[in-house]
Amino acid sequence: MGLIELNADQDNWRAVQATEQKFFDNLADDSDAKFDHLLASGDRWRGNDDKRAKERFLAARDLHPKRVEPLQRLLAIFEQDKALEHVLDTRRRIAALIDDPRKRAQVYFELGEYCLFEAQREDEAFAAFELALDSDPTMLEALEVLATAMADAQEWGELERIYLKMRSKFIEASDDTSRVVLAEIHHKLALLYRDHLFDPDSAMASLEAELAL
Repeated sequence: MGLIELNADQDNWRAVQATEQKFFDNLADDSDAKFDHLLASGDRWRGNDDKRAKERFLAARDLHPKRVEPLQRLLAIFEQDKALEHVLDTRRRIAALIDDPRKRAQVYFELGEYCLFEAQREDEAFAAFELALDSDPTMLEALEVLATAMADAQEWGELERIYLKMRSKFIEASDDTSRVVLAEIHHKLALLYRDHLFDPDSAMASLEAELAL
């Protein structure tokens, strides 16, 4: 490893490549050490030869598909290269690997924003925001952005489906946070029924449910 670092410090990248290859040849293919060194190698090559850096990170991803570190590094390269399909796929892979619901919701929310504002892929944005809400139903920010985007697209039936889906997640809950969210959903449903679905009976029922809370 010392020789690799020395060659890198001297910008002797041909020697780095040759020395790294010998080093990797002596590591077990499924070892954690190889995974760590692939990441370190990719970090070394980043900015000098991004193609080689990407190869290292892809090898690390294939070695340990359930580790998020190579995906995060690959995402930076794909975003720099404006490789849209790879960006979307990698963001989805990262989200699927996160166990914590709130953190996973945040990643899906950021994916939705990217699809909506950067990629101009409305349907994929809607799906990502819905996955964010599935992960963390209390994430009102995701609900608000999704509702606004659906309203702009005049997807009133889909918006009703989302509100009803969210309502079902809280209908039996008794904690204060859930009651606040549920009241907000009833209010939004009432406005949707009144202003766009022209269903005054359902609008009144939603308002009564909100007042009851």
